[in-house]
Amino acid sequence: ESWERRRVLWEYYNEALRDLPLILPPPTPPNVRHALHQYTCLVDDRATRVTRDELLRGLHHLRIGCGVHYRAVHLLDYYRRTFPDAGPFPNADYISERTFSIPLSPAVTDEDAADVAKALHQVLE
Repeated sequence: ESWERRRVLWEYYNEALRDLPLILPPPTPPNVRHALHQYTCLVDDRATRVTRDELLRGLHHLRIGCGVHYRAVHLLDYYRRTFPDAGPFPNADYISERTFSIPLSPAVTDEDAADVAKALHQVLE
């Protein structure tokens, strides 16, 4: 039941967010069952001037919870201290600066999902 609810939300987000300047999760390959545990987007900086952090502030202002998933490993304190000369990692940096996740759980109602989509449209348009 939980997976099925996440699948419904996942499909809703795919449709509701498709015209925004976001790179949405790629389609699941055939014969693969994705856990659908996190809906992570990437801000498409070629299509908007809104940064990920500005987007997050706008969403939080509209009372939409979201998260940063994931920061590049080489940016974490332990790795910076342990491997100070590692890098550069431009692709990891690019992704790390632009990814965020939106609410996706069986507890998210249809109304909640609509609020998330509306807020994303409001901040990005």
